[in-house]
Amino acid sequence: MRRPLPALAVVLALVAASVVTWAGLAARSDGPRAIGRVDGDELVDFSLVLAQDERAIARHFARGAAPLSPATFGERFGLDDAALGRVTASARVAGFEVVSTYPQRTALRLRGTAAEIEAYFGTPLLEFAQPSGRTYRAPERPVAPPAELRPFVTAIAGLDTAALPSFSAASPALSAPASVLRDIPPDGLTPEQAATAYGITPLYEEGFNGQGETIALYSAATFDPADVERFDELFGIESPPVERIPVNGGTEDRTGPLAGEVALDIDVIRGLAPGAQILNYEVAITSIDSFAQSIADVVDQVVADGRAKVLSISYGITDTPDHCGQSWLTPEDRLRGEQALEAAAAAGVAIFVSSGDQGAYATQHFDQGCVRETVTWPGSSPWVTSVGGTLLSVASDGAYLEEAGWEDILWHWATGGGNSPVDARPAWQVAPGVDNAASNGNRQVPDVAATGDPDSGPMTVFQGQINRSGGTSASAPFWAASWLLIGQYLKANGVSTPGFANPTLYELASTPQPFPPYHDVVRGGNRLHNCTPGWDYATGLGSPDVWNIARDLVAAATPPT
Repeated sequence: MRRPLPALAVVLALVAASVVTWAGLAARSDGPRAIGRVDGDELVDFSLVLAQDERAIARHFARGAAPLSPATFGERFGLDDAALGRVTASARVAGFEVVSTYPQRTALRLRGTAAEIEAYFGTPLLEFAQPSGRTYRAPERPVAPPAELRPFVTAIAGLDTAALPSFSAASPALSAPASVLRDIPPDGLTPEQAATAYGITPLYEEGFNGQGETIALYSAATFDPADVERFDELFGIESPPVERIPVNGGTEDRTGPLAGEVALDIDVIRGLAPGAQILNYEVAITSIDSFAQSIADVVDQVVADGRAKVLSISYGITDTPDHCGQSWLTPEDRLRGEQALEAAAAAGVAIFVSSGDQGAYATQHFDQGCVRETVTWPGSSPWVTSVGGTLLSVASDGAYLEEAGWEDILWHWATGGGNSPVDARPAWQVAPGVDNAASNGNRQVPDVAATGDPDSGPMTVFQGQINRSGGTSASAPFWAASWLLIGQYLKANGVSTPGFANPTLYELASTPQPFPPYHDVVRGGNRLHNCTPGWDYATGLGSPDVWNIARDLVAAATPPT
């Protein structure tokens, strides 16, 4: 039988930002130590990352081709049936159970005992202890596919469980100074106020509130329906019930800090797009084999299901294989996630991911003594839209007044941003400000921003209590809901939805538009980089005027008369 992993402690930071983080869980300078082999009978889930024709995929995106169905993507770019059958047969002969397959043919998810894994890959799984007391699992030596499978399998993912995700969860925050915020109640920004400030209200007036549309959430917990009902009652919302979709067994956690994150995500989307159907894809962070693998599994499932073309992810992990001496996000796990995200983009799924809450130093989310200039994954992926956070100020009538990049120097909180350590800058990342003194030729994040500072954060309900929430975990679902509304407006006007959002977002910023699509944020920063005119490392292209973006995209698709 598999031994349950120890419970993970979380710390509620009693600061103005009031953001929940995995604190003290990563290894400090003295590092982890091996304490023995994993029990040979323990069941382990892992993935074979399948080979793909990356050159053909690149040509597909370069042509700006239409979105592909998951099956078409798999048939065109993945292993053929004979090769896939050979890989599957080899895994079954070794004693592994095939847990999941996907029509896009990105990976084969397997389950086997630690002893079977050692016999198949030639290296034992060891158990390690961190100075904090947390234990995790990792192979003794790097794992490679067996020789006969190397033409078909590029990596083995999910065997190393050292890395933990960061997230922001619903929690009370201190009242903001009256000189900064105007007409925002102490409990937080209401959906109506957010809609007014960011130009969503005109879409409501035109009859667009998300009705008939579907949006997905990656969630590491579940939710209490009573909290959703209370939120609906507060704002007179009539919405379809949130649908739970378990992934890898799902989870029943509805009271921990991770459940607070789910409440935040649901409430932000429900408040802005009340007519939309929310699909809550649920995994259990405390028992998964790999956070990166869980991201990939959810993304692959969303694409395979085909019900949602917008996905919001409010979690991230330091995008580095080494975390101040601690093995962290392995290249194999990162590759597993990247292939899933790439296939989602090809299928026309727009994925919005929070950029992180430690500013330019994402490593501090796990160890305050580990200060490195880093970004978080999957927000750093070129296949997602990375969303930063701002401090929003509104006028007495709720209209947009100004914003600043969210940073709290004293408590080390800030909107995440920086350069990817892995991915080259995509061809679509072109706009005023993108080329700057800190550019190094790699992917730059974030792409866009919205309110994230808890001092101007959204109102949520968790465990029956009304909270003001914050972090870039609030910014990502805001953009996801806005993109869904924009897509609904486009379809009603006979315009195809862009799907993968980034090329469109940068095109709006780099060419003249009939209506200003963004609020350019020029104050604040991310603890290292200041906000500047145009794109910057704290707020990307800026925050949206949603109505203007919708009208710009319709205008761009309408032939001149």
